[in-house]
Amino acid sequence: MNPGMEQSALYRIECFEQIAGFPRVKYLDRIQYPTRTTWRLRDLKIGSILDGNYLVSSSVERLVLEWKFTRGRWVDKRDGVYDGSNDELSAEFDCLLCKAGSAAHDGSKISDAIDEIEYRNLLTALAPNESDGPGDNLEWNLFNQYLDSNSQALDNSKDLSFMLRSWQADVKLAREDEVAFDETQMEAKYALGEKAIRALKRLSGISMLNMQASLLA
Repeated sequence: MNPGMEQSALYRIECFEQIAGFPRVKYLDRIQYPTRTTWRLRDLKIGSILDGNYLVSSSVERLVLEWKFTRGRWVDKRDGVYDGSNDELSAEFDCLLCKAGSAAHDGSKISDAIDEIEYRNLLTALAPNESDGPGDNLEWNLFNQYLDSNSQALDNSKDLSFMLRSWQADVKLAREDEVAFDETQMEAKYALGEKAIRALKRLSGISMLNMQASLLA
């Protein structure tokens, strides 16, 4: 999604937060962001997304999905209807979603029904971790950096937009030419560190549509 579209989408999220918030799981289900796998739900034509113009970045895809899952779990626990069995994934798939990019993840193919291209997307472009390799005790993690996973987040009606605003500000620091930065921006970029900058650049890309799989679907 180009920056203008992503900015517009974030504005709409903030408006919804002001009007209704996300106090119930049914409201969470109304957040349907366009990706290479969900674009049909947004009634988009295939020709409109081939250049990635309407698709969200990899980091937004992972952050919002994790936010929906985390907030939905806390809402259900608050309402006394939480059923942990609904959260169960195979250990291999859960490891891929949470550990990809970490030196601790071996990258072996999982047995779940997932095509090779999507597996590679999750293993690389969509990986939430950034590591300097074996022995790195300070790996960078997308969710730890931006997602408030505590139950107290339910009291913050604007935590989704705050999360995305924080991510957006850091991506700008990571990607833009330092020539245009003032001293404060330079200090902020230096504070991010090389590992975070690598991760933000990688995750600000867009995972594109698998045309062959799409045409066969």
